[in-house]
Amino acid sequence: DVAFERTDINDWDFGSLPDQMPFDQGGVELLGYPALCAEKSGLALRLLDSPARAETAHRVGVRALLMKKFAQQARLLRREMAGLKPLKFSAEEICSATFDRVFLANGVPRDKEAFLHCCEQGREHIMSEGERLSDLVSGILQRHVSVQRHLSGNIPLAVVDSYRDLAEQLEGLVYPGFLLATPIEQLGELPRYLNGMERRIERLQRDPSRDQAGLAQIVPHQKRLRETLERHARKAIKDPALSTVRWMMEEYRVSIFAQELGTQMRVSEKRLAQAWAEVR
Repeated sequence: DVAFERTDINDWDFGSLPDQMPFDQGGVELLGYPALCAEKSGLALRLLDSPARAETAHRVGVRALLMKKFAQQARLLRREMAGLKPLKFSAEEICSATFDRVFLANGVPRDKEAFLHCCEQGREHIMSEGERLSDLVSGILQRHVSVQRHLSGNIPLAVVDSYRDLAEQLEGLVYPGFLLATPIEQLGELPRYLNGMERRIERLQRDPSRDQAGLAQIVPHQKRLRETLERHARKAIKDPALSTVRWMMEEYRVSIFAQELGTQMRVSEKRLAQAWAEVR
């Protein structure tokens, strides 16, 4: 709808955004999904063709508007995060994740009042949260390097399947963009998951047969997770139940291979089966 769409937005001066909006196209009434979108030329109001696309775009757009509003703090944050460059990590990603945690942890505003409220609530916490996040990411990346080092080199034939499973697990935890994609409540658990991987590797080298028993429990779930993630990505399905299963699996791995680290929740074959039953 051309009447709704606008470009060159520098502040929240457009009232509230409904979740959906009817519009006319060639005499046919259709539904569009409003979002504040970050585009190359700047911020714009757009009607998108699906709720999922609108939700994703709107989060990025509101974050960009917040970074524009608090530009001085964003610049300072980027400068302070430059120390992570030797670990090959983007200061921009930490800056974006900091703004998400400070301003958008309880939802993304869709009206001016909610936007101003989240600005007021978060403005004093930008730098302190950025420092906390930087420390967390630094620890995650150092453990990631350690696990990667263990997984490289010559691998005995007897443990190839275990190492393949570990490599797939690692790719699912730390990858380009993981900081923004990982749920806030799970991000702090990544050091424990990586520690669990290190302990599993140490034990695997001493007693490969014991690892095989654990691997047999994990492989069917990992295969199903991989296939379901691919199917959901193809069909643009957003299913919180799949996210629940995905993180339950990390806890399940800890319970099997590094039990002494403890788990965030009670997890078993039965509980995983119940969680899978909720997945679309």
